[in-house]
Amino acid sequence: MYGVISLCYTTSGRKASLFDGINIPSSKSKAKLITAVFVQTLVDDKSPTPKRLTLNEFSHEYEELSIKRNLNTSIHKYFIEQIYFAFTTNTKRIRETIHAVKFWAARPNIHCLTIFERKDLASASLMNSYLAGQGISCEIQTSNIIRFEERYLELIEQAWSSSISSSNASVKTIQWFAFGDDDTVWFLDNLFQTLQQYNASTSIYLGNISDKLGAIRHHGTYYAYGGGGIILSRPLALKAAQHMKDCRRFHHFFGGDEMIGKCITEILKINLTRNQNFHQMDHEGDMDGYFESGIQGLVSLHHMFSYWEPFPEEHTINPRETMDLLKLAYQTFNHDFLKRYVRIDQQTNRTFLLTMGYSFSVINRILTHDELMKVENTWWCCSQFVDQETRPKERNKTTWYFRDEGTVDHACYIEKVLPVALEYGNKVFGNDWIFQQDGAKSHQHYLTQQWCRNNFPSFIDKDCWPPNSPDLNPLDYSIWDELANAIDWKKVKSKPTLTQQLNSSVKKIRESVVLKVVRVGLTDCIVFIRTMEITYDNKKNPGFCRA
Repeated sequence: MYGVISLCYTTSGRKASLFDGINIPSSKSKAKLITAVFVQTLVDDKSPTPKRLTLNEFSHEYEELSIKRNLNTSIHKYFIEQIYFAFTTNTKRIRETIHAVKFWAARPNIHCLTIFERKDLASASLMNSYLAGQGISCEIQTSNIIRFEERYLELIEQAWSSSISSSNASVKTIQWFAFGDDDTVWFLDNLFQTLQQYNASTSIYLGNISDKLGAIRHHGTYYAYGGGGIILSRPLALKAAQHMKDCRRFHHFFGGDEMIGKCITEILKINLTRNQNFHQMDHEGDMDGYFESGIQGLVSLHHMFSYWEPFPEEHTINPRETMDLLKLAYQTFNHDFLKRYVRIDQQTNRTFLLTMGYSFSVINRILTHDELMKVENTWWCCSQFVDQETRPKERNKTTWYFRDEGTVDHACYIEKVLPVALEYGNKVFGNDWIFQQDGAKSHQHYLTQQWCRNNFPSFIDKDCWPPNSPDLNPLDYSIWDELANAIDWKKVKSKPTLTQQLNSSVKKIRESVVLKVVRVGLTDCIVFIRTMEITYDNKKNPGFCRA
């Protein structure tokens, strides 16, 4: 059973009593108090109005499930301006992974470099406009190397050259170079905290191997797997850049991360420093069990949406909505994101497991402390985990997943949003216009789809326009951010004052932003025309698409 959960909670002082590295609930201990739990079930069948339940019985004390880890004493404190990020991609892939990139690369003051194959990038200015519209200010460079894996190896030399030639004074203070795939998701604050253990003035090759036993048996354990992220200290990045000619002898290896590993371990004689906060994520299927296993200090994720998804499809399958939800959870809980709290109820024979920012699970049996320290095996069969013990998938378990308390469900969307869109469209365009959606969960509900087909003159549904397709709606590029920045939020005290601020802020939208939106929108329209043919008849055919 799946559901959606949002929690209002307060934190009280807690005096932890250790028991083999795990805190077992006791009536005497102080713990995080759940004051209100609102659950909206998603298994509502054909009911247009979701059922809502208030579960007051969950207002009990929960104990933190801590994980013992041997951490080095902090040596230095690092900031975002001292890390240089780099990745390589292509013009098609970047649009598929843009929400993963945006998760970290839209951070203010970040230094990042994106490498495209020269023949693939027809217009750097258009790509700059596209990235800027997503709030990403990465520098764009090109390479003559066609093979992606070999371009990955070249990232070191290009990132080093770019950092020392930059006119930006803050780039001169770079202490670390971070390399990843175009679908690597960096959790920046956790990265800064992890790096505190290491001295950037020494040669450090930092990362982690795959979490999949089959992968390390095939590819080895000598190198940092690139999807989980590769970190080089400044002295090591310099040495690697200087020896790049020698390192190219490994160009025949399968992956660019393997080439880098051979270069650093065999030519520069620096071994990999493994850190379990980096996550390659090579398993496929449902990874709920892993996310609920007590991950602490999460630095990176990889293969999201291609190998696995963080939530079941009943919750959301839209990449943008998923990444926005993870970002909200991470911003809310920060270093406590994915920290676990447990309550054992001996009377009802149940275990309550709260994973901060992710889920709340009720297991209809008592889990021992040994079981709680193992990863529940929810992914596809026969894929063994590295470094952590696993336990079988729970068969009698109900899970609710976190989401923004203000999220619009399909009932609210049909009642309050769609009629406004219909009225506005008919007023401006008459009966000659098309309504297009993205892949948000509330948009995909069958009742939403039915309403749109019955009411709009023409409708491009979710099957005609998949979530990863270029979005033709200019609001999604930068208009929303521009509008939000123009609002004087100190004057917003109520709905009428918000309306007043919105009306006045619309007039403050800069012409340059509008022109940028038009340019980027035209680019996506061209992609749209090339990849899909849309025909429609206003009266006889409410919407027909053909790939």
